[in-house]
Amino acid sequence: MHVEMLTVPDCPNGPVLWERLTLALAGRTDVERTEHVVDDQAEAERRGMHGSPTLLVDGHDPFAAPGTAAGVSCRLYRGTDGRVGGAPSVAELRRVLGTPGGVDRAAGRAGQGRLAPIEGGLRAVQQAVLRSFATTGAPPGQAELEAAAEPFAVPAARVLAELATEDFLTLDDTGRIRAAYPFSATATEHVVQIADGPTVWSMCAIDALGIPVMLGADAVVTSTDPVTGDPVRVEFTGGKTTWQPTTAVVYYGARPGTGPAAAVCCDYLRFSPTAPPPSSGQGSTPTSAAPSWTRPRPSVWARTSSAPCWPHPHGKPDRHEPAPTPRPDHPGRDRGLLAAVVAAAIVCCVGPALIVATASGALAAWIGNWWAVTSAVLLTAGAVAWWLRRRRRSCRPPRRPHGQAHA
Repeated sequence: MHVEMLTVPDCPNGPVLWERLTLALAGRTDVERTEHVVDDQAEAERRGMHGSPTLLVDGHDPFAAPGTAAGVSCRLYRGTDGRVGGAPSVAELRRVLGTPGGVDRAAGRAGQGRLAPIEGGLRAVQQAVLRSFATTGAPPGQAELEAAAEPFAVPAARVLAELATEDFLTLDDTGRIRAAYPFSATATEHVVQIADGPTVWSMCAIDALGIPVMLGADAVVTSTDPVTGDPVRVEFTGGKTTWQPTTAVVYYGARPGTGPAAAVCCDYLRFSPTAPPPSSGQGSTPTSAAPSWTRPRPSVWARTSSAPCWPHPHGKPDRHEPAPTPRPDHPGRDRGLLAAVVAAAIVCCVGPALIVATASGALAAWIGNWWAVTSAVLLTAGAVAWWLRRRRRSCRPPRRPHGQAHA
């Protein structure tokens, strides 16, 4: 199967769709996924693009109604719950891609992903929070939050409340940040020591494995089995992982029902030194649902839980053109150059004057001083006029003295 995402340049919903595709295709190896940026209407018609973003599955748009015209305008999708968004939900993507749902829905906002929408300052504030945890080990202060929300003309407290409502983070009763997946502001059993960085706590075992991949940094994850107290250690070095003990696994389960991840699944995503026998019942509780024991691939789990939250989603950093370096002003040098040009015009004859004028104009243009350029042009014009006047005089017959008769 070939899946292609079409977007216009800088489409804010492109990263959202890309992240949800990552979740919908987790574990599948039979799908080739590409993306393409469409610049104009003609290309949109040729590729079958019905707004940005568009998803093509083997060349067909499964979300477009029959007769929908091709175009490059912003596209909205209406979900089965009636809500309108800039990209299909993970559940809808799974449906059109033929991917069955699984226990991975316990992570990543019940399968909806961790990348906050760009509207209303949600993504800017979310990334400010994550950046603070990654660099200091703690949530940002109020001033930093207000600075992130200021360009969107909304109070930081309102943005945080909306992020909490959508389960991008959790707040305590006073409105302070208690957790921002994958980070926890309070101590947990999952500790991540970031190389050349702070020591942080994660919300669960899956989040702990996702932090080094999200940051692209080496790290050491330490945790304990909540039943036996036995330690588990996972080292990330140069993109490779080392598990101690080598039999360590992750217990994966969730409470039945819906709710924020902190309440539904974080307590059931934990490390264990080894998988217990199927009949032991270790770790099972009356409230856990669909539990399993697994050795997750960190890259897959990081994409599921937290990687797209980092400031450059799906591997595309922001592009900034370098600002032109301003030329420093040198008033003294400009005045000196002008004086030299005037002096050359006074003391020199026309040949040298033309040479000086040409050189002065070239130098003035190079340094970007238009007063000097103007002076050089006037000097050249004056020199040419003087030379023409002198040439006309040399071509005339000599004037006779007054009163002399013709021969």
